[in-house]
Amino acid sequence: MRWLRLLFAALLLATAGLAHAETATIDVHHITPGEAAQLAQTQLSPTGHIVVLASRRTVVIDDDAKHVAAARALIRRLDVAAPSFQIELQIDTVSHDDISELTAHGQSMPGGWLRLHADAASLDTYDEKDLTLRIGANHGGRIETGTIQPITAETRQWLAAHGISESETVALVPITSGFNIEARMAGDGQAHVALHPWIRRQQQGGGVSGQMQVLIGLGTTGTPSTPPSTTAPAMRIYGEPSNGTDLHEIRISEADTDLNVPLDQWVTIGAVRASAGSFGQAMLSGQPNGTTMDVLIRLRVKAVR
Repeated sequence: MRWLRLLFAALLLATAGLAHAETATIDVHHITPGEAAQLAQTQLSPTGHIVVLASRRTVVIDDDAKHVAAARALIRRLDVAAPSFQIELQIDTVSHDDISELTAHGQSMPGGWLRLHADAASLDTYDEKDLTLRIGANHGGRIETGTIQPITAETRQWLAAHGISESETVALVPITSGFNIEARMAGDGQAHVALHPWIRRQQQGGGVSGQMQVLIGLGTTGTPSTPPSTTAPAMRIYGEPSNGTDLHEIRISEADTDLNVPLDQWVTIGAVRASAGSFGQAMLSGQPNGTTMDVLIRLRVKAVR
């Protein structure tokens, strides 16, 4: 009987050795090797092992066939390209009196923004501007909404508070406004969208910049011994063109906001309070005197592959 017990023990050991005899090499294309290793670890047995080859975007898994297959299946299911997003925006101008009737029923958002309900679609809007932006998941994009005209004292004070002095404003340095936008999937057919307002100031410049040298007693290249003029010394200018496109961006971080939006459905938000309201009024700085308007943004997000 003893030999039977020894044979049975030997069979168990052999079976255990066979169960842990599989090694799999899995390449990943969209997620990182570290993320793939974390996924695989959830499927392995207590004796399974993982090695990450980050330079080759590869993970090596050592475990029994059942657990290796489970780890491979999970990695393959999640190692797919993240969707890109197409974001459509309509930037409108609306009467403050009209929008004030809806603010009591709106949903407050960070930065002083207000999310309005479906009945906001019935508002009378002016100066509609349509913009479209396509971005990858977790990669931001940029849109420009227009030029700020520092006409009113309130706008000049607001610009000065963000580092644009009145002297620069008087010099008519172009100041534009816009948003950096980020998006990612949020589950249940929704996308999470973040809006980061900014203003940009074009540095003064343009034309040609350079240095001038006065050449006394020297001639031209063709006749170096003969001065080009007997009444004035020759002059030489070293110059290079400058197009004046150096832009300085100022983030209006206090007006940052974010929200979840259902895919392929229009959502309306208004810049009516606090920092968002001040940013909106700067965007509308060129409106006629005596009018009180607010900025309204309608946005729709589509997931595209």
